[in-house]
Amino acid sequence: MSLATPQFTIERPELCRLLEYWQAKRRTLGRLPARADIDPLEMRFALGHLILADVEPGDPIRFRHRLIGTRIVEHAGYDATGLYVDDIPDQELARRLTESYRTVIATREPVHDRVNGMVGGRPLNLEILRLPLSQDGTTIGMVLTGAFFLKT
Repeated sequence: MSLATPQFTIERPELCRLLEYWQAKRRTLGRLPARADIDPLEMRFALGHLILADVEPGDPIRFRHRLIGTRIVEHAGYDATGLYVDDIPDQELARRLTESYRTVIATREPVHDRVNGMVGGRPLNLEILRLPLSQDGTTIGMVLTGAFFLKT
């Protein structure tokens, strides 16, 4: 199953469901969903594969991981919950994450990505979907990410 949008094609069915869930919330609310609009019980299919990042305005803008799913922590070998993205030990990963989060802020739209390479000495092959969340319906205050490992 794949879900095509004008910008990307998603392969993982769980990410298709996550996007559909976010889009349904957006349509129902008539604005970008807030964290409070997202119910973890409605996303059981993705639990363990989710990341929540706070957007901290400033110059430069910073992103802090509020939550890292257990499946991601298990594979990465460490828990980055509470860390700013720019404090992640792997600076190439930190740069790529920051760039992706900034794209979500700039476009106010979902951002799809694939990571295939080595991170922290471990092979990493992920399909990722980042979704903007907004407390006031306009300003992006959080980014919800679904990250699923692909078979190599």
